[in-house]
Amino acid sequence: MTVAPPEAIALNDVVTAHQETLWMPDPSTLLVTLATVVGNRMAGDPIWLMLIGAPSSGKTEIVESFAELPEVHWLSSTTKAGLLSGAVGEGGTGGLLCTIGDRGLLIIKDFTTILSEHSSTRNEVLAIFREMFEGKFDRAVGTGGGVVLRWRGHVGCIACTTQAVDQVSMAAFGERWVRWRLPATSHDDRFLAGLTALENQGKQQDQRAKRQRVVADFLANLAIPDLPPPLTSREQERLGLLADLGTRCRSEVTRDGGSGDRIELIPDPEELPRLISELAQLSAGLTVIGVGDEDRWRLLVGCALGGMESLRRQAVDILLGAPNGHTTATIAARAGLPRTSMHRHLENLTALGVLDRIDGPPEIWFTSDWLRDRWTAVSGEGL
Repeated sequence: MTVAPPEAIALNDVVTAHQETLWMPDPSTLLVTLATVVGNRMAGDPIWLMLIGAPSSGKTEIVESFAELPEVHWLSSTTKAGLLSGAVGEGGTGGLLCTIGDRGLLIIKDFTTILSEHSSTRNEVLAIFREMFEGKFDRAVGTGGGVVLRWRGHVGCIACTTQAVDQVSMAAFGERWVRWRLPATSHDDRFLAGLTALENQGKQQDQRAKRQRVVADFLANLAIPDLPPPLTSREQERLGLLADLGTRCRSEVTRDGGSGDRIELIPDPEELPRLISELAQLSAGLTVIGVGDEDRWRLLVGCALGGMESLRRQAVDILLGAPNGHTTATIAARAGLPRTSMHRHLENLTALGVLDRIDGPPEIWFTSDWLRDRWTAVSGEGL
């Protein structure tokens, strides 16, 4: 008896399976996550994606859809021993990294828990992540020199967190994460999401299993090349400009340790190689899963600019739509923030060369020539 192969599933089928069981008017987060999985299956540096959104906004449900993939591993311990252990008892694995082996995908459903740790613990965990991103992790165990446990491999990562991540220095992460911020929701969206959850009451496990099957079948039938599809020279230039925009806009400005009112240091902006490499890998993933060029670039722009903390991004968005600029009061009012809070973000962006300012009173803020040139090139929009 011949068993027929599973019927090929299209990208639209994956989206539909999620929209039928979740309130998901905008499937962008699903597409970015799916492209991350595919991008991490191809040769190249790993993609480390961070999904940022409000609690109960659907992040966990999306990553749960990938639970049945063979390369997926869930992070349950952030200790060195949990990742790599020399004491392997009966039925033991030697730690998560031994289980992952040469290649895998790590999913962290609640990165906010790591952020809430004491700074010393959190910084140790983030240091471990930086090593894992680079494809290596060494752990010395025992006394008198002991032995060094070593892991070498390729691990991608998808983490879910809230905007609490904006309170942690980007430098602490080593700028290894591509941050995707879930689309903003309206009051109606929030209400309809709640109604959808009520309609799904008692059916959640079956619905998750269905979404997992659809994702697994889609990827099983997807022709994923060993090497990422090549970019045209125009695409390479556009991606370079986008990485330039993303790295400068997310770079940090150092203020005094007391009141924080005075800028003490404007470090050189982050260089491009790490972000452009991840964006290129993500672009390849989007292409392979079947996302069209217009949507592909829209999603890449969202990933590149997602590295900006949300309030900084609001200021940029407001001023991109105001060629003649705005006062601090106007920008703060549109963002729903106190003037003093917004003024700090505007100053930081100006220090980085993203914005320009005309001294007042009142001060007028507007986009710099550098920002306008980059934005026009990467978005295709005139200003």
